[in-house]
Amino acid sequence: MVKTVPTKLDGELRFPSLSAEASKDQVARYEITPFAKLEVGSNPGKLVSAKVVMYLPKEQELPMCFLLVDSQYNFAVGSFYRTNKELADKIISGS
Repeated sequence: MVKTVPTKLDGELRFPSLSAEASKDQVARYEITPFAKLEVGSNPGKLVSAKVVMYLPKEQELPMCFLLVDSQYNFAVGSFYRTNKELADKIISGS
């Protein structure tokens, strides 16, 4: 399963501009980074590619937590806020 985690993306990522002055979408500059190379705090220009290993059920409904693995076999817990419990049904192992 881990061998299929992408380590690069073909094409460009485009995000709508947050500036009222800009009229076009801006091309994002990014680098796909494994969990181990992320720094504490904000990581601008970093994109993490990972697969879901499993949903981590817990007493509280939110945040939804999933065990993730990247292409270098690093594991991390991803917490998703502002969602509902249906997310666990839609995101399956291997997603």
